[in-house]
Amino acid sequence: MSYKLLIKKILLIILLVFVCLLLISFRFLLIAKSEWRISQDFLNKKNVSFAIPHLDFAIRNYFLFSPYAKRATIALNQIAENFEKDKNLSEAFNTYQTLLSALCSVRHPFFSPPISINSIESKMDQLKNKIISESQPDKNK
Repeated sequence: MSYKLLIKKILLIILLVFVCLLLISFRFLLIAKSEWRISQDFLNKKNVSFAIPHLDFAIRNYFLFSPYAKRATIALNQIAENFEKDKNLSEAFNTYQTLLSALCSVRHPFFSPPISINSIESKMDQLKNKIISESQPDKNK
C-alpha cells in the first residue's frame, strides 16, 4: 500500500469523524431550541410547572455559543423569584434546586451562566430557613 493511499484513508476517517461530531453538536442545538420553544408555549399558557422541566433540559443540552441555555437560566430564575414573591416557598426552593442542578451539569469554558451558582445556593439557604421557621409552631403563644 502506498503512502498516498494511506494518507487519503486517514484524511477520510478524520473527515468522517468531524462530520459525525458536527451532526451530534447540531442535534444538541436543535434539542435546546425545541425545549426552549416548548417551555415558552407552556409559560404563555400559564402552565409554569410544565415549563420547568423543559427549561431544565434546554440548559442541560448546551451547545457552544447557543443562546438557549442562558435564556432558560434567566427564565428559571425568574420563575423561582415569582414563586418567592407569591409566598410559594417550597415551589421556589424546588425551582432553584432544578436550576442549580442544571447549571452544575453544564461545565463548559465558553458557558458563563448569567446567575452565579453561589447566589443560587445562598437563595436556597435563605428559603430553607424561611420554610423551617414557618413550619415550626411559635413558642411564644
